[in-house]
Amino acid sequence: MFGSPDAARTAATQAPAAQAQSAPEIGLKEYITNIAGAGPEAIKLLSTRLAKTPYYRGKPVTKLTANLIKAISDMENARVMLKDYRGDIPRSQFIVESIAEGTGGEPKGPTSTVQTRVSTPLEGRTLINKIFEDLLGRGPTKAEFDKYYTQVTKRQKAMPTTTTYSGGKTNVVTQTGGPDVEEFLFQRIAGTDEAKSRKVFGFYDIFKQALGVD
Repeated sequence: MFGSPDAARTAATQAPAAQAQSAPEIGLKEYITNIAGAGPEAIKLLSTRLAKTPYYRGKPVTKLTANLIKAISDMENARVMLKDYRGDIPRSQFIVESIAEGTGGEPKGPTSTVQTRVSTPLEGRTLINKIFEDLLGRGPTKAEFDKYYTQVTKRQKAMPTTTTYSGGKTNVVTQTGGPDVEEFLFQRIAGTDEAKSRKVFGFYDIFKQALGVD
């Protein structure tokens, strides 16, 4: 099928219907051997088309590479898997179908992942101790730690971080959301009677300014 450069170019671009009327497909090894002998332009054309499928993520090449051979083999395995259900699908038709699968029939849009991260007790203790020392001049009791650690983890679970991937040739990653744990704890502890009695709100205002909070 790929016995000459012209034949290779034809096989890479011919309509699925025309290919469906051809003789049965040759074996994979012979198919790859024919591609290798078809010339640089035919290999470049094939690798360009395969780059639009889920199987090949390399750049167009003019000679066989390990990456391109793996892509051809992976696509062949997928084609063979469908044989019992759809019959013998011509390779040219399967490439067309794989291109549609790779692009989803249209350019891919953004996808999102929602992640929730909960502080470990050690992380919580480090932060809570720091704020207690800053505001009250002492560390928290066990009951106080348990109280504020529970509040922090509850807030973290309720305010996950959303990561959005733009898709397209350049994948832009944007993160939004997530809990404001340090400010949250500062507000809670600074609002206690003990903290108020120490007149810490001047320091609290400075802290808010540093965070850009009105």
